Amino acid sequence: MGIITKFLRGVFYFFVGDWIILGGVAITLLVVALLEKVITVDALKGVGAIVFLVGVALTLFVTLRREIFPK
Repeated sequence: MGIITKFLRGVFYFFVGDWIILGGVAITLLVVALLEKVITVDALKGVGAIVFLVGVALTLFVTLRREIFPK
């Protein structure tokens, strides 16, 4: 069991590296998916892309700020 956990942890740190990034991107994707389901007006279909870009940018900003200015 320890080998599997070590492998999964290694894969996580290789692709993501931080729980805040994983959580922020997951929440952003959830919000975008809900928006795409709810919005039926064709003029507002591009809102999902804007929300995705802003959400990911904010997530990366928070993570970078935490690295630069540790408590």
